[in-house]
This record gives sequence, C-alpha cells and structure tokens, in this order.
Amino acid sequence: MDFMNELLLRNQLKLIPESGAQKQQAHQLHRRAGYCGCCDARLDPVSDIKIEQGEAFIERPPGAVVLPQDDSVGLMLELLLDSPPLDEVKHFIIAVHTDCAVLKACRDGCGDDKPHTKRYLKRLDEVRTKVMGKAEAQGWTGDKERILKELEKESLLQSIDNVLALPVVQKAIAEGKLKVHGWLLDTATRAIYAMNPETREFELWVTMQEAAKGLNVSSNGR
Repeated sequence: MDFMNELLLRNQLKLIPESGAQKQQAHQLHRRAGYCGCCDARLDPVSDIKIEQGEAFIERPPGAVVLPQDDSVGLMLELLLDSPPLDEVKHFIIAVHTDCAVLKACRDGCGDDKPHTKRYLKRLDEVRTKVMGKAEAQGWTGDKERILKELEKESLLQSIDNVLALPVVQKAIAEGKLKVHGWLLDTATRAIYAMNPETREFELWVTMQEAAKGLNVSSNGR
C-alpha cells in the first residue's frame, strides 16, 4: 500500500502498527517519508500523526518554516531518496499547526528584548506583509484570529514553494520518485487538513467512509 494511503488508514483507525514484522521493518530503518513539522510538543509525529518509528526522517524547526535553498531540508531529502525501499515513491510532508506561538509572534511582532525571535521572524516577512496587506484592503486588520489563520496558510504555502524549488525535489518529482504534501494540523481536534495542489486550498484529509472502503483513493499528491 502507498505510504500516504497507509498513513490515512492508521489515523482513521487510530492505529500505530505493532506487529513483529513491522517492528523489524522499523529497526531496519526503511525510510518512506520525510516530515517537517513545528517543534511544539503538542503534536507528536508518532503518537498523533501515526508515523511509525524508523520509517521517516523528521525535522522540527519552529513554525515548520522552510527557507529558500534550505540545506537541512535538502540533506534530509537526499538521504530519504537514497534510503530503502528504493522501489517505492517517497513522500515529503510539511505540517503547520493552529495556535502556533511562532505565527502569533509574527502577527503581533516582538521587541528588541527578544533578539532571537526577531531575527527568526525575518524569514516570514513576506508572508506577514502579504497577509496584513490583504487584511487592510478587506477591512479585517482588527481580527486577530483571522490574521492568524491566514498566516498559517501563507507560511505553509511559502515553505511548500521553497521545497518545490529545490533541485533535488524537482528531479525526484520529474522521475516519479517523490510527492510533496502540505498539511495544516488542528491542535485542538487533531484533524489534518491537506493542501489540494490544484486549488492550493486546504481540505479535510480523508473521511471515515473512505477509510472503511480500504482507502481506494487516487494518489494525486494531496
């Protein structure tokens, strides 16, 4: 079964595989995916997202921000593509979550007493400018929750675009070896919303009905 379809099934059935064969596979470090999510401890890739131990490379930068030509992410992707199973399409997931402290700081700004935060937020300058410009044009500059939701979406889209611009990613996608996914995770409900690559909007990842049918869904990069 394709990794993303299998992951969907685990999430819908709230399962993490624990059979001897699957533990053996995890021990052998069969890397099927890369995962870039925020360092916030409220969302754990294993217990909350059901990524089995040993089957993914995981990076957790604050806010799940991927920089242009990000060497850390590029390295992870090169390792992933060179790791067994080599006959399986690999997947790379970027996951931003709701109620993110980094994105709240991006929205509200910070003073000189937080130099590290201030420098880190510079990588989101374009995102903040875009969102605040939209808020001003449409008259919702006072709606802090709406601004935060827009920052969640736009920061994720920026990171996805930065990943898609990496030469290693472009080559792997062209060769049919890699698919890139954008997720928005709801920290309150644990729901996963996946980016539709055609509309760049976020949709609930899968329904229980699809899971009950054995996840016979098309693998289109979502």
